[in-house]
Amino acid sequence: MTRDFSKYWDVGVTGAVVRDGKVLYVRRNYEPNKGTWTLPGGYAEHTETLDEAVIRELREETGIEARVLGVVGVRSRWGETGGGVLVIFRCELVSGEPQADDYEISAAEFFDADRIAALSPVFPLSREIGLRVLSCDDVGLIETAIPPTTSAQWKAFTI
Repeated sequence: MTRDFSKYWDVGVTGAVVRDGKVLYVRRNYEPNKGTWTLPGGYAEHTETLDEAVIRELREETGIEARVLGVVGVRSRWGETGGGVLVIFRCELVSGEPQADDYEISAAEFFDADRIAALSPVFPLSREIGLRVLSCDDVGLIETAIPPTTSAQWKAFTI
């Protein structure tokens, strides 16, 4: 079977950062959807694992240091020009107070379940994940030490 390299795939990461019964949301500062609230995140680089990417994105967008606890969601899409995968991590705040970078995001705030339910405009997936991580303590799939077969760059998250 030959591999089709004509397809284009994006891989994104998002962090559901939980602190004191609240989840961190950011407001987009660019189009499309400027002004929409969402969980912070972005695209992974080819030189990092996905958990490293979400930590970097959280730092770049909000200035916080966070720790990945597990994977709580995956979303995929496809279209004529390619597809995308978004991996959503549950994270905890290690240090710092979130501040908007005033480039990609214009605001960064922790919201409780009532505020999340009332947020507008907000991406539906971001609302759903925020409410779900507040409704249970399960961290989802966790990093598992499985020896790599081809490279030390592999990471696994399992039940």
